Amino acid sequence: CLVEADETHTSLITKLDLDGNVIWEKRYHYAGKEIAFSKIVECSNFDLLLLGVDKLDSNRVVLLRINPNGDVIWNKAFNQKFRLNNELSTTNLVKVGNENYFLALQIEDPEDQDVIIFKFDQDGNIIVQKRIHFSQESFYLFSIVANEEKVGLYGNINYSDSSYRGF
Repeated sequence: CLVEADETHTSLITKLDLDGNVIWEKRYHYAGKEIAFSKIVECSNFDLLLLGVDKLDSNRVVLLRINPNGDVIWNKAFNQKFRLNNELSTTNLVKVGNENYFLALQIEDPEDQDVIIFKFDQDGNIIVQKRIHFSQESFYLFSIVANEEKVGLYGNINYSDSSYRGF
C-alpha cells in the first residue's frame, strides 16, 4: 500500500499487486478532517490497521481499520493531545501475538513528559491503558518495539546538564 495526503484534506491509500499494478485507490478522512497516515500494520486476517494524525485538531491520533478491499471496519480517535514528531512517530504502533496491538504516545505538554501505552484488540477496544511517568528528567519517545509478547520503549532522556542519553 502507498499512503499520501492531498489538498482535499483526505489521505489516499493505494493498494498494488506484486507487479505494481493498482488494485484500488481510496481516500480517507476522519470527521471531515485531514489525516496524515504514518504507519500501516497488517492484521492476522489481512485487514490493515492505519495510524494517523488529525493535523487540523492539534495532533489528535486516529486509528482506522480497513479490510483488504479498503472498506472501513472501524475508526477510533484519541481525545488527548499528543506530541508527535513526524519523522519519529511512524513506529509507535506494533502488533503483538495474534490480534493484540500496542500504541505508545507521548503527552503534548512541556511540563509533562509522560508516555501512555494503549493495548487494544482487533475491534479497537482498549484492553489496558498504562501511563508511565518520568519524574526525574525529560523523556522523548522515539519508538515502541515488540517481540512475541514483550513490548519495549525507546527514546532519549534529557538530563539537567542538557545532555541526551538513550533509554
